Amino acid sequence: MNLLTREDVLSIEEYERQRESFRSRIIALKQRRRISIGPLITLVFENRETLRFQIQEMIRVERILDPDKVQDELDVYNALLPTGNELSATLLIEIVEEAKMKE
Repeated sequence: MNLLTREDVLSIEEYERQRESFRSRIIALKQRRRISIGPLITLVFENRETLRFQIQEMIRVERILDPDKVQDELDVYNALLPTGNELSATLLIEIVEEAKMKE
């Protein structure tokens, strides 16, 4: 799979303009890539688009403008891209009760 580059990342302003449609598309994509394993554990299998969304959201939330910091985000998320015969998944532990979270 091709690594994500600076050219794949929208500016914060452009991302804000496109965010709702981008987000809706990624939510639909992630639904097809999501597998529940019991009542509390879910796996979301990642691909280039799901990770691009994560990068865009991090840049947006943290207001990352420095090109070196954007590259740091790209480096982190590119490490999660599956290659060859690999799969990559995010493990979600879905506990909503605060007392149980501490356990």
